Amino acid sequence: MELKFYMTSDGKQPALEVIKSFEKVDRAKIYGCLESIELLGFDTPRVEFRHIEGKLWEIKIKSASGGYRVFYLVIQKNMLVLLHTYKKQSQKAPDREIKTAMKRLKEVLDHMKPITLQEVIVEEMKDEEFAILYEKERVINKIACAIVEMRQRKGLTQSELAEKAHTTQPVIARLERGADSRIPSLELLGRIAHALGKEIVIDFKPVHQH
Repeated sequence: MELKFYMTSDGKQPALEVIKSFEKVDRAKIYGCLESIELLGFDTPRVEFRHIEGKLWEIKIKSASGGYRVFYLVIQKNMLVLLHTYKKQSQKAPDREIKTAMKRLKEVLDHMKPITLQEVIVEEMKDEEFAILYEKERVINKIACAIVEMRQRKGLTQSELAEKAHTTQPVIARLERGADSRIPSLELLGRIAHALGKEIVIDFKPVHQH
């Protein structure tokens, strides 16, 4: 799946600019969650999706500093356009935020050319501090995806995997959602790997452009 950001006729990217105004740790979290959508589609465990109205949908992202919402439109089977971003202040999406997203949705359906998520990430990675934060989010993404995939292949519930790994179901659930801001310990991952009939392999590879 490919994600793109809404762009105005004069080249501005308001949905993206809002994200860029957030703290680096939150930007890394948001981009990490968005990239997990590109990798796993609507099956990603890191976010929640909610229908707003018509063709307008919402991505719900949680971070240590609060919740973020990204309105989007599906314009092709495997392409989402991110229309509008805001930091959650209340349980219900404010009407003004919905109106902004709906206005942009109509423009997208008419003529606009969006910018891809990967183009945005490549630019952001030029900042060393952001790059470190984002790489952590990528590791959390990979761990979440791997545990979900292996657990489902084994036909185990979260509770059954937790029992085999000598931990609790909430711990497994949080790992699969990528809900923690910290990378889980090797000791915990080792127990989970053993419970799934796997072993952990640690490797160092040359750094490459994202």
